[in-house]
Amino acid sequence: MKVIILAGGKGSRISEYTKKIPKPMIQIFGKTILEHIIQIYSKQLYKDFYILTGYKGNIIKKYFDKYKLEKNLYKFKNLEHKLQIHFIPTGINTMTGGRIRKLSKIIKDDNFMVTYGDGLANVNLKK
Repeated sequence: MKVIILAGGKGSRISEYTKKIPKPMIQIFGKTILEHIIQIYSKQLYKDFYILTGYKGNIIKKYFDKYKLEKNLYKFKNLEHKLQIHFIPTGINTMTGGRIRKLSKIIKDDNFMVTYGDGLANVNLKK
């Protein structure tokens, strides 16, 4: 199942951080929020990620280069399996529905999950 992470917003309510980096790149306990989200899903065996970028999306893509093995294939130190991660630029001012619509040819009739790139929770995703 594909996991779509919305990581394109400007994060204007915490602009003291987001003037330099996008909100999903804020660090918590030495990892970015986006890394935490990816690891929460991947530890529950989700391996196919689509990160929809917008505001400062180049920073997100560049940061993940340290985990890159080859095109769209990434390996995190504390995970046993490799992950498919696709970074999809969706425009700076695109709203949530517009970002997801840009994936319509990729997700087609597949089931998929969508989450925001700034929310963390310890949830059993299979339930």
